[in-house]
Amino acid sequence: QLVVIVTNVDDAPPVFPAENIPYVGSMQIMSPAYSSVIRLSAVDSDLLVPRANNIFYTLNNPNTAPFEIMYETGLIRNVKAFQSSDEGAVYVIEAVATDDTGKESEPAQVVVGLSGDSTSILIHTNIAPIDS
Repeated sequence: QLVVIVTNVDDAPPVFPAENIPYVGSMQIMSPAYSSVIRLSAVDSDLLVPRANNIFYTLNNPNTAPFEIMYETGLIRNVKAFQSSDEGAVYVIEAVATDDTGKESEPAQVVVGLSGDSTSILIHTNIAPIDS
């Protein structure tokens, strides 16, 4: 007698927790290039026990904003130093998480505001949801 028990099939894409959407980050305009802004984190609901390096992160439009995302960690960094003329600017970018089987999450909105001093900029996050 052969008994096969299937506990889960890897058929669901990663998800960004709803309570984190949109992600909101802020940074000072005089921060050097490649400073950390915010770290995103998606979960793979197919895994009963999370394992390292099974979710990878990309930006939907990497050339539209001066930010990059670290592929394996979800850390978003600025790719240039901002000038005083950038003070008060707000960027809305989209990130996607992909699992090791190639399934993609829904895009997550990331809102980044630039502040001129050590205080955070107030960002209103009642932006329209992303159209699927």
